[in-house]
Amino acid sequence: MNSVKRLLTLLSVMFLIGILILAGGWALSRGASAILLGIINYGLLMGAIAFFALTFLLIYAIIMLRAEKVIPKPLKNGVRLSIRLLYPIIVGIGKPLGYDKKTIRNAYAQLNNHLILSNEYQFKGEEIMILTPHCLQKSTCGLRVTQNPDLCKRCGQCNVDDLVGLKEKYGIQLAIATGGTLARRKIMEMKPKAIIAVACERDLISGLQDVKDLPVLAIVNRRPEGPCVNTEMDIEQVELGIRHFLKE
Repeated sequence: MNSVKRLLTLLSVMFLIGILILAGGWALSRGASAILLGIINYGLLMGAIAFFALTFLLIYAIIMLRAEKVIPKPLKNGVRLSIRLLYPIIVGIGKPLGYDKKTIRNAYAQLNNHLILSNEYQFKGEEIMILTPHCLQKSTCGLRVTQNPDLCKRCGQCNVDDLVGLKEKYGIQLAIATGGTLARRKIMEMKPKAIIAVACERDLISGLQDVKDLPVLAIVNRRPEGPCVNTEMDIEQVELGIRHFLKE
């Protein structure tokens, strides 16, 4: 939750910067001709309304998340839009202010999950897909589970064993991808109605930006041996996600 708190601080700074830019633009335009002045003022006004509305929605969503309260349904689409559109701006402003991308991405994943878990779904097992990176597989394992997870020998040395168990228990789809291109292809082939994605912060946010029409629960993996090797996940969190999406 600390990453969410830091994002809230950054958004507040962005709000103030927006006010300063708006005031500066208005001051500079005072010497322009009447026609140019009208165009500048109109552009500033429209841009300011959009920016402040999106920023306010995101601040509101974070406050609701921290208070563990549900965002009203009429505002959810606006929050989703603000998450998608403001992300590059937040990263750009946050970098010179000392905010690393990992913190921002982690906060974004939490905000996304808050929205997903506040909705009700009634999907069948086969309509739910778990999508994970291949680094979840034990690096010393020679089996090609990226092609077929059912090839797993269920030795229990990595979470692939747990995932196959969930696949059999709930009848869900399971895909283990070697990269973003293959992940997108598997989504197109399997055509799920809901996705539970497990990955690092960078890949999760990239995926959330790509997949706009499906509910995606984003679960950050654990990296005890560093990035992209023998990663782990919270299997209980994944199972809770499955149960949330299921028609029961």
